[in-house]
Amino acid sequence: MVHIRISIIITLIILFLTGSLPLLAAPELTIYTWEDYFASQVLENFTNKTGIQIKQEYFDSDQVRDETIATMNNDRFDLVIFDNVAAQIFGKNNRLSSISKSDVPNLKYLDLKWQESCGNFGMPYFYGTIGIVYDKTKYAKTPDSWKHLLQPAKNHSGHVVMVEDMNDTLAPALLYLGYNINTEKKSELKEAYTLLQNQVPHVLNYKFVLTNMKVVDQDKAMHIAFAYSGDQYTLNDTSGTENWQYIIPREGTAVWIDCLTIPTNSQNKKEALQLLNYLADPKVNALNTEEIYSMTPFSEARQYMSEEAASDPELFPEEGALKNLQRYRILSDENIRLRRRIFDSLLKQHETQ
Repeated sequence: MVHIRISIIITLIILFLTGSLPLLAAPELTIYTWEDYFASQVLENFTNKTGIQIKQEYFDSDQVRDETIATMNNDRFDLVIFDNVAAQIFGKNNRLSSISKSDVPNLKYLDLKWQESCGNFGMPYFYGTIGIVYDKTKYAKTPDSWKHLLQPAKNHSGHVVMVEDMNDTLAPALLYLGYNINTEKKSELKEAYTLLQNQVPHVLNYKFVLTNMKVVDQDKAMHIAFAYSGDQYTLNDTSGTENWQYIIPREGTAVWIDCLTIPTNSQNKKEALQLLNYLADPKVNALNTEEIYSMTPFSEARQYMSEEAASDPELFPEEGALKNLQRYRILSDENIRLRRRIFDSLLKQHETQ
C-alpha cells in the first residue's frame, strides 16, 4: 500500500513538472464601461502577466448603466465605470464594494485632490470637462457658446446631438442661463426646460456622441454635439480625419470624474482589485492615459509619458485651471424626480415630432 501511495505521488510530481497536469482556469473579468475607454494594449499586458482574461460590455448613457445595475441581481459584472455621484449613491445602497489603500496599494499614487471623489466605493479613473464637439468643416467660425448647441443656425438644424442623461442634458441650458448645474430651484429648472423644449426640433438624437459615428446616412450626420473632453480624439480616430474639435463654451463648464467600482455581487473581487492596482501603477497609467487621452488623476504617470503628452495642457491643466469650475454633486430626491420628468418630456416630444 505504501508503495502504491509513493507511486501516485511520484506520478503527480512528474505530471506537474511536465505540464501535463491540468491547471485551474484563470477567472474572466467583465467590465461594464463606455466604449473605447481602456487601452487594448494595457488589458492585453494584464492578461499576459496574470492569465486573467478581460471581457468588456458597453453602455452609451449613464441612464442605461444605472438602470442595468439597479435591476441586476446576478454576478454579471466584476467592474463598472460610474461617475462619482452615481458611485456614491450605489455604494451607499450596498451595490458596490468598499475599496481601501490596503486593497489597492498603488492608490498611494492618486493625487490628493481626487482622493475623496469616489468615496470609498471606487478608484478615480479619468476626469475631464463637458463641452461642445463640432465638425470644423461645417463651421466658418468656432461655435464658442452653448447657444450654438441650444439654438443652432438653420443649416445645422437636425444635426445637433445631445446625450441620454437627465443631468447632462440640462447642464448646457443651466450654464447658458448662468445657473448652477446642481440647482434645486424649480424656477431655474423651468427656464432651462423651456430652452430645451425649443431645441427639440433641431435635435438629431439624444445619444452618446460616439454612438453617432456608426450612422452612415449623411443626412443624419451630426455637426455639433454635447460631449465630454477626450471624445474628439476617438471621433477623429474613428472617422480617420482631424475634423472634430472640442471647446469649452464661454459661459462655463463642469468637471466630471469617473470611478472604477466593484459590484458587491462580483465573484472575482480579488482579481478585480488586482486589475485596479495594475491600472494605478504609474507606468501602466501612463500608457493607458496616452491611448485614451483623457485627464488622469494619477499625475505621477506624467514622467513616463512622451514629451508631447506630458506637456499637453489638455491632459495636465495648469494648477488652478479647474479650481472655479462647477462639480456635480448628489441631488435631493425631489430634484431628481423633477429632472427625470423634464428629460422624459423632451424625449417624448422628440419622438412625436
